[in-house]
Amino acid sequence: MMVIVIGVCVWMFILASESRKAAMEETQRQTDRLLKEIRAHERTDLALQEAKDKAEAANLAKTRYMSGLNHELRTPLNAIYGFAQLLEKEQGLSDWRVSITSIRRSSEHLAGLIDGLLDISRIEAGRLEISRDRVSLPMLLHQTAAIFEAEAKEKGISFNWSTHRLVPTLVATDEKRLRQILINLLSNAIRYTPAGSVKLELAYRNEVALISVTDTGVGIAPEKLESIWRPFERAGQSGREGSGLGLTITKLLVEVLGGQIDVKSILGEGSTFSEKLMLPSISPSVFDEQPLTDALRAPAFQGYQGPRKTVLVVDDDANHRMMTEQFLSKIGFNVLLAGSADLADQILQEAVPDIILLDINMDGRDGWSFAQGLRAGEWPHIPIIVISGHADEERKSRPRLALHDAFLAKPFNFDDLAMQIAEFLKIRLLLKDAPTDAADDAKQEPIRLSPDLRARLLEAANLGHAGGLQRLIAGMRAENACDPAILERLEARLAQFDMGGIVNILEAANDGAK
Repeated sequence: MMVIVIGVCVWMFILASESRKAAMEETQRQTDRLLKEIRAHERTDLALQEAKDKAEAANLAKTRYMSGLNHELRTPLNAIYGFAQLLEKEQGLSDWRVSITSIRRSSEHLAGLIDGLLDISRIEAGRLEISRDRVSLPMLLHQTAAIFEAEAKEKGISFNWSTHRLVPTLVATDEKRLRQILINLLSNAIRYTPAGSVKLELAYRNEVALISVTDTGVGIAPEKLESIWRPFERAGQSGREGSGLGLTITKLLVEVLGGQIDVKSILGEGSTFSEKLMLPSISPSVFDEQPLTDALRAPAFQGYQGPRKTVLVVDDDANHRMMTEQFLSKIGFNVLLAGSADLADQILQEAVPDIILLDINMDGRDGWSFAQGLRAGEWPHIPIIVISGHADEERKSRPRLALHDAFLAKPFNFDDLAMQIAEFLKIRLLLKDAPTDAADDAKQEPIRLSPDLRARLLEAANLGHAGGLQRLIAGMRAENACDPAILERLEARLAQFDMGGIVNILEAANDGAK
């Protein structure tokens, strides 16, 4: 029994020793294999990092090329678009109106395509940004639809757009992105509709806009309804033109704006793209007294109400300076022109403008250094509107928000520029064929004031001394020194801080006591 027990113990010891030896050998083999795999991963990671660096370098080079190409396209396009707007506003060119309008619409369409190229670059870089603008929704619909009316007419299909329920005049959203969504949907609808009609509809309820684009085109097969949102997939037949990125970008933009987009289609009968967007309405300011029907058409400004204002345009492109001066001068602004930042400094020694329109890329000092000098010098409070051919400057300018008050990318709309200026200078733009306050004042009974009181009121109005005006008007009411209806007119102007309107009323006043 002892021998058997000793044999079993020896056998167990030998077995444990052999197992430990085998385990150590297996551990060593696994360790060697892991080391080899780690070295292989390191080589793979190094190759991947090299490929990534090359791809990033290529992508950076492509981004720089697209950015430079974007600027080179926008600069001449701004001249074409700008002069087309000026010619379209001329009354004596009615025979050429259709041709000029076609040039303007084609320029707008080309500007939209350039924005699309830039957006692709931004999407690939993962830095798509959304802004919050004050947008005239009816005007945006009208301007966007006008781009495709001529194209639909040439193709022989009918194109209509309409709104349902009450549509607010102004909403808060990203105007550029909303316009791009509409352009992409309408462009696809007209492209894939050989005959029939295309219809754009908008319904608004509870701060939500439902926009639908319906066509009677080729339609989409059921199995392709999901794939049309993928890059380089075409909604219709594969042989038709198009990059295949329009719907991809559209879906991305709708989702970034917090909305959703759906499609219903029957092959051979047509398609309907519907999107829901949150578009909160806001109270208008520049068009406080203009009806909605005026906003349905592109505004034609004949001037503004209030004292004459001075605008300084700093741009190294002579064509841009010329067309900006022509537009602003016709509205009634005094326009000063400077081809460089140094010349602008010399002008500022002689005259102080009410607002500055500033280009960024100029020979010598650029626009940012000039704006920084203004803010740190004698004119820190002059509003500055930056106008640049580099659309990505808007994103780069975020750290420089203190240097400027607004940003416009070339090519820009002159009416948008006028509304920006009116907002900063607190003036009211006057539409053509619209009644003006000056005309209303002329119909009123002229004011009869003593020379002393009239001079005191004029002095306070010219100084912008609202408190002094309020006390003078209150004293006139207490002493019954003027007709109450006339005092109400003065108080109405004072409530709007319309010093120019008060000056106009007082300058038309007759001497003599009541």
